[in-house]
Amino acid sequence: MRRLLTPDAEPSAPRPRAHRRVVLHALVPFLGLCVASATFAGASTHDAADGATFGASVDIPSKSSHPPSYPREAVRAGATGTVIVRVDVDAKGSLQNVSVVESSGHAALDAAAEEAARRWTYTPAMHEGSPAPGHVRIPIDFML
Repeated sequence: MRRLLTPDAEPSAPRPRAHRRVVLHALVPFLGLCVASATFAGASTHDAADGATFGASVDIPSKSSHPPSYPREAVRAGATGTVIVRVDVDAKGSLQNVSVVESSGHAALDAAAEEAARRWTYTPAMHEGSPAPGHVRIPIDFML
């Protein structure tokens, strides 16, 4: 901590840091949640693995209402990373399957991403003007 000196004053004593730790510990999960919810908006409908494009999509209001939570153990460990989930959607827009296609390297973050994807709603793909089954790949970033 930097101390300011004036010509007639003694160096001031450092301020207690306990209150800063409490505020920081309270804000870290919140900030992580904000970052996670703000950075996963770029869902892709192109699957590089099979070279095909599938037009299913996630409904943005649904994602905003149910952002992924940052697991406490991941916050304590300082774990960060990006999870890419693949969501299979039927012709009615119902979720059929969620799987992690690229792991963050942290099981807790992967599980949180899957859990969040299960709470969202989806729009089916369209084929020749009719709803069709499809999938969407969704990157979800967890940053502290």
